[in-house]
Amino acid sequence: MLISAGRSNRYDHPHDEVIDRLEQRGVLIWRSDRDGAIQLSIENGKVKVKRAMK
Repeated sequence: MLISAGRSNRYDHPHDEVIDRLEQRGVLIWRSDRDGAIQLSIENGKVKVKRAMK
């Protein structure tokens, strides 16, 4: 799951309870507030996710 949110945003997104629920279900989470810019690509029909180069 990709979650786009600014660091220290005024809404406190994503909420800790939501993150906990996703983690309990084994969902891989990428967060722009924690991981920075995130790059998505498709290689051989599969989606690849990685931190974008600065």
